[in-house]
This record gives sequence, C-alpha cells and structure tokens, in this order.
Amino acid sequence: GVRLKAYVGSGRTLDQKCGWKIDLNHYDLSGEYAGVETLTVNNMVQDQTYIHEHLAYMIYQEMGVPAPRTAYAQVYMNGTYYGLYLLVETVDENLLAGWFSDNTGTLYEGAYGVDLLPGYENSFDYDEGPDPTDRSDLTRVIDIMQQPATNENIALLEQYVNMDNILLNRAVESNILHWDGYTTANNYRIYHDPTTDQFFMIPWGTDQTFVDYWYGPWSGRGQLWVYCLQNENCAARYDQKLLDVAHTMMNMDLVGEAERIVNWLYAEFQNDPRKEFSMSYWQYRYDATITTLQTYPSSIEAQVLAH
Repeated sequence: GVRLKAYVGSGRTLDQKCGWKIDLNHYDLSGEYAGVETLTVNNMVQDQTYIHEHLAYMIYQEMGVPAPRTAYAQVYMNGTYYGLYLLVETVDENLLAGWFSDNTGTLYEGAYGVDLLPGYENSFDYDEGPDPTDRSDLTRVIDIMQQPATNENIALLEQYVNMDNILLNRAVESNILHWDGYTTANNYRIYHDPTTDQFFMIPWGTDQTFVDYWYGPWSGRGQLWVYCLQNENCAARYDQKLLDVAHTMMNMDLVGEAERIVNWLYAEFQNDPRKEFSMSYWQYRYDATITTLQTYPSSIEAQVLAH
C-alpha cells in the first residue's frame, strides 16, 4: 500500500528525500480520504524552486487541459520529518470524473519514448479501463498517421483524437519550457473518452519547467503533434494555440502566485532537512523562473509572428 515513487530523475532511497505512492484502498477496497484513493507525494528534488509543478498545472487548468490539482504537505515517516513535499492529484478515475462526464474509458500512460507508433501499442501502461487486452483504439489512431497528413486524414484523425486538446497541451509545454513532456514523448497520459470516442491528453512530470531554454516551440517529438505540423492548416492551428497560451499567461498573475507561495512557505524551504541544494541556488533558480514568467510568453508571441 506504500511504495517509493522512483523514476530515473527523481528516484531516491529511504535514507534520502524519496517520493511516495500511497494506495489508500490497497487492503480495504472502500478506503479513501476526501474522495481520493491514491496519494502521489512528489519529493521536488528536480524542482529547486518548489513552485514549478504548482504553477505549471495551474496554467494547464486555466487553458482547459485536464491536469492534476496540487497541495503542499509536510511529510513524516515513523516520527522522522522528511521535509516539504507536493501532493499531486493522481491521474485515475477520480481525476477523470472531474474533467469528463464518463470516467469509465481507457487510460494509458506514455513514458520514456513510448508513442503512437506501429508496434508500440503494448508499450503503453494500461492504467484504467474495461479491457487491458484491447489496444485497438490505439492501433486505429496509429494507422491513420501512417498516411499522408492531408486535410482529409487530419479530419479522419479528429474523429478519434481531440486535436484542440493535443495542440493546447503541446502549446502549454512550449510556453512553460516543459522539455520532459510530450515534446520528448514522455510524462503524459491519454484518455479514451467513451462519450466522444476521442483521445485526450493529460500532462505529468512538470517539475523541470520555466528555466531551461534549449528547445523551441517547433522542435521536439510527439507523433500526434509532429503529424499535425505536416499539414499547413493544422500547423496554423498550433501556432494560434501558442498565442492563446502566451496571452493567457500574460493575463494571469503568475508572478504574484509565485510570491504568495514563497511568502507562505519560505521557512519550510529553508528547513527542509533533505533538500539537495543550497538556498543560494534556490534563489538563482527562483529568479530564473520569475524572469521566464515575465518575458517568455512575449518571446513566444514574437516567435510565432515571425514564423
């Protein structure tokens, strides 16, 4: 019922600042707390600011992209204080119920290069749904993308994929410098909504955002997005989504939200007994984040207008 949340970048052992997955109904199938069955407790070791995930998911939600809620938590184990953590809403049927009228569809997880490519259907983790052996919904989408990206094939793809959602997800990634998301075919979920018979994308792993500028808004991977860029009309839709996200971020008080979190939790940042960085480095990364929030949406706008 309690296990380490251990992936390549943020994986830590018990004597370090490890992350956790806590299954509240592992032994009692009715077990939940405040309507939540699973707790995802992120250690924030790759986010030296402690604010990236909170701000990133806030932007996704503002754009109408299904995304987890967040909350901060002091974590103790057997009386030992492990530090400040971030509770990130687990992507499961409970999250789906908050965004979709029907949460009984199939939820897949894509990680570490898994994408909508021929033969990759069984590489997706099957998280929720009625039949873990049936991947025909993935195959249908993959087969369409093996054909030229004509207007007719884009329209056919949109019968089974909500491209507005996909392009918004990718546009948010570009605006927040989320290099570890769908742009690298990593850290995403796709949900097959039974009501619309379409796939929707749900972001994940937004801790390394807002700082690193090593890729641009038209670089990266992600087959659905790459396929769209091969079509002039679809590519223009993506450019408009880039602008929509940039303008929304300009109108959100993101710097004020960052300052609110810091004013509230700065002492917790300082006193985190297992943090892996100095407060001077925290200040450096925080300042870089504020600069990105203040300037990068305008940079995206300029890049799109010049594109």
